[in-house]
Amino acid sequence: MESEKFLPTLYLCAPLLQVLNDDLNTSLALTHLHTLAGLANKAAGFREKTRLCQLLKVCGQFLGFFGRSPQAWLQKSWLFHSLGDEAVEALLERRRQARLDQDYIEADCLRDQLQAERILLEDIEGKTLWRRQ
Repeated sequence: MESEKFLPTLYLCAPLLQVLNDDLNTSLALTHLHTLAGLANKAAGFREKTRLCQLLKVCGQFLGFFGRSPQAWLQKSWLFHSLGDEAVEALLERRRQARLDQDYIEADCLRDQLQAERILLEDIEGKTLWRRQ
């Protein structure tokens, strides 16, 4: 049954569910996660540390945390930008082709569009490098 696979998560996150049921007390839910992180950091034995880390992960995922890779999170593209990496690459390819065709107006428009999305471009030795602001 589909709902049965969520039972271990609900059981492990019972204290978290209690605070969320209390008028959606998100600040207390975050405090619960912080407490779990502190306990995991201070745990003496490997088994206890592992158990607490797994509990922290399960409860955090229940709240919608820990769903992105560290690299994706550090880029924060999911937070500030509407363009994903593939869309940026596609616009860069269009810009590259416009420059090859000597359509500099189009190339400048594409650069402006990327800058509006907080994408910084650096043209170095025939290559375009980009990063997010």
